[in-house]
Amino acid sequence: MLTGKEELEKRHAEQMNKEAVELRKKQAEAETVERIFFEDDAQIMLRDGKTYRIPPVSLKDARILMNKLGTIHIDAIILNFLPYENKADDLFSILLLGFRNYPEVTREYLDEHCDVDTAKKLIEILIGLNGLKKVESGQGDSSAIRDMESGEPLDWGDIFFHLHKDCGLKKWDIWEYTLPQVAELMKRINKYIQFEVETRMALPFRKAQGAPHARSSTETYASQDYQEISEDDVAMLGKILGGL
Repeated sequence: MLTGKEELEKRHAEQMNKEAVELRKKQAEAETVERIFFEDDAQIMLRDGKTYRIPPVSLKDARILMNKLGTIHIDAIILNFLPYENKADDLFSILLLGFRNYPEVTREYLDEHCDVDTAKKLIEILIGLNGLKKVESGQGDSSAIRDMESGEPLDWGDIFFHLHKDCGLKKWDIWEYTLPQVAELMKRINKYIQFEVETRMALPFRKAQGAPHARSSTETYASQDYQEISEDDVAMLGKILGGL
């Protein structure tokens, strides 16, 4: 059994520990906010041997990024080049958002100097830098913005209304903010939001029950998330992979 003095010392130590934890938490939060508003960027190297700095995108480009991320295969980049997928345009649109400070980096330049592994890394960088949360296909909502307290979806109108009314920002000022900056500004008015992107399954086909059999590459199942791959598709993948 503790004496009165020992009990006081224990409580004092617990209080000091609690205060130290809170201080570290506040310092970490302050560092996060600093990175958000000073727009710390990331770096990536292309096959040209050069290192490029990738910043967060502005709100105007963020809407494009969020919409197109939901259309491509993120975990298996090569599948975006399959003929029936036809997602190469969306993929390059996303990649180019990361190089907006490098006008010399065009689609043709990336086609020559960016391999599939680097493309995947760049997409993950863009997702992380812009504070996006990935949700699996079918679990998301038509809205890519969610109220973290109620779980209810929001729309861009809600965001612009609060930034204009409660933060005093004009429309053209709002366009220049990044998603993490918007989320942080919303916190200042006690609105906690999360930007989400719905990601597709890695493979655009499913195994058939029993023995394998040939199907047309355009034949789909009842679920739009699946499509069986054909021998022609396998051959196409082989040609693409062989050229990497």
